[in-house]
Amino acid sequence: MTEPREKVAEGKPEIVCPSRETVRQAIRKLNPFDITLTRKGREAANRQFAPVGMGLDIARPMQRVEFDQWEDDAITLMAEGGLFHHLTDEEKKALGLDKKKARWWITVAICCATRCIVGLVVSRQPNSQSALRVIEMMMRDKGVWGDACGALTPWNQFGWPSVIVTDCASYNISSVVQARVSDLGITLQYCAAANPESKGRIERVFGTFATQLMPRLSGRNRSSADVLSPWAACRMKRPPRGEHAGRGMAGQRGVRRPVRARKQGNGLGRDSRLRTCRIALTVRASP
Repeated sequence: MTEPREKVAEGKPEIVCPSRETVRQAIRKLNPFDITLTRKGREAANRQFAPVGMGLDIARPMQRVEFDQWEDDAITLMAEGGLFHHLTDEEKKALGLDKKKARWWITVAICCATRCIVGLVVSRQPNSQSALRVIEMMMRDKGVWGDACGALTPWNQFGWPSVIVTDCASYNISSVVQARVSDLGITLQYCAAANPESKGRIERVFGTFATQLMPRLSGRNRSSADVLSPWAACRMKRPPRGEHAGRGMAGQRGVRRPVRARKQGNGLGRDSRLRTCRIALTVRASP
C-alpha cells in the first residue's frame, strides 16, 4: 500500500475521490427508517414503518367501545336560547354560563363493531363526571333525548360493554372512574399517549364532526387561521400598517418600492394637463 507521503512525492492526491457507483452503493446500505427519521421526523417514520396486522378482531356489538373528548369549533352564544335570562347568578356560574361566549367539549363513545354512537355528553370542561355520564349512557336507551331534540331516527342502541378504550387523561385515570368501571365488571384499557391510531374509530368520528356537522352550525369558529380560506387567512395574517414603514416590498431596508411611470399625454404630465385646462377655461370665460 502506498503511503500518503509517497503519493505526495509522486504528485498524486492523498485521498482518492470515490466513484459515483461507490457513493450509490453506500447510500443503498443506509437504513430506510433512519433516512425517513432524518428527513421527515419520528412521527412520519413510525407511521410509515409501523407493523400492520389484521386489525381488531371484533365479533359482537359492545365488545369494544372507544370514547374520547373533543373541543368543538363552535363558539356558542349563550343568550340565544332564552333560558339564560331566567337563571340566577349562582346557577350561571355553576353551569359555566357566566360568559357570553365559550368553547365546549364533547365526550363521545362509539361501538367499534356497529359504528353506532352509544354515548354523547357536552360539557364546558372534560372531567371524571362527564366520563361517568357517557358510561351510563352506554347502558341506557337514549330515545328520550332523541325525541326531545326532534331526531328523525331512534337512538335506542345500548348494551353492556366488555372493554372500554380511552386515553390517559387525568380524569379518565382517576380513582372514581376506575372504581365505577371495576364495579360494573368492565375492562378499562388505556392507549398510549400521542397515538391516535390505537383508537382510530373515535378519532374518525371527530373528523366527521369537524367537516360535516360544524359547518351547519351558526357561530362556527375555525381552530386556526391556517384552515380558513386563502383570502381570509391572508387578511388575518397581514401585518398592521406602519410595521414596515420605510421598508421595501419584501420588508427589508434598502429595497425601494418600484414607482410606476406616469402616463404621458402630448408630452405633459397629469398636473400640467390640469393646469393647461384651467388656463383655457379662464380665457374662454373672460369677456
